[in-house]
Amino acid sequence: DLIYVTTPPIFVAFAGIIAKFRYKTKMILDIRDLWPDSLKGVGIFKNPMIIGFFKLAEKFVYSKSDHIIINSQGFQKHLQEQEAKLTFIPNSARREELPEISVKNTRKEFKVVFAGNLGLAQDVHVFRDIVTSLKDYHIRFMILGYGVNKKELERYIIEKELKHVEFIDPVSRKECLKMMANCDIGIATLNRSVIFETVLPGRIIDYLSCQLPVVASLSGYSKNLIEQENVGLVAKTKTSEEMVSLILRLYHHPELVQEMKTNCENFIEKNFLWDNNIMILDNVIKNTIKKVNEA
Repeated sequence: DLIYVTTPPIFVAFAGIIAKFRYKTKMILDIRDLWPDSLKGVGIFKNPMIIGFFKLAEKFVYSKSDHIIINSQGFQKHLQEQEAKLTFIPNSARREELPEISVKNTRKEFKVVFAGNLGLAQDVHVFRDIVTSLKDYHIRFMILGYGVNKKELERYIIEKELKHVEFIDPVSRKECLKMMANCDIGIATLNRSVIFETVLPGRIIDYLSCQLPVVASLSGYSKNLIEQENVGLVAKTKTSEEMVSLILRLYHHPELVQEMKTNCENFIEKNFLWDNNIMILDNVIKNTIKKVNEA
């Protein structure tokens, strides 16, 4: 009835295009990251000829898609030639995943969490400096992480004997959200590449779903969203020193943390509930299939 493709990588979309013509139907392209821009952002490809080839491949895929779904409004400028067939559906939380409020006020220590990929896009050095600078405070850091830089960070924590930092092995999403719900703030960092100014990392939505104010080293769309909704603090200089000062501001002002927690809850309820947003996707699919039948 319909071909539905999620990228990256962009090569998956070529399989979708082949299937589209094989079955004489329509194709919806769901873009989770801009590609090859994301590869440029982490420094995997720098050769202009390779990047140029992939750019042409990217445009070809967009042109052959009958509808395009994006999870960040920051992608709209990049895809302005395809504006007529764009639908924004953000990464969303399911209502059943939202934490119970009663769980949130039983802690005796201030907990900071980093959850997600410790990969090439994350500025691990900033995080390393943060945990070192805050070792003398009554702050516990939880790292629910994975990725290519995890081992490096673990070695550093052991070498520096940073007892306030705890690494937790990968767990189910349900368990991860439960652990996050028992923290006070979430950390988010991306490297300085302008490529990442368009993205909204999934961990941001997870933090907000758990009513965790975000302390971030980000720019562009994510930065604007966090500041406009007052659901966290963003380092303007993207330095570890400023990140530390922002964490300490929340550490010393629990009333500000509580205000932001309330803002997180309201924001997710209004904009980022999958129970509501799935209806947008349902309509897109139905309308696209209708066009198949009318053809």
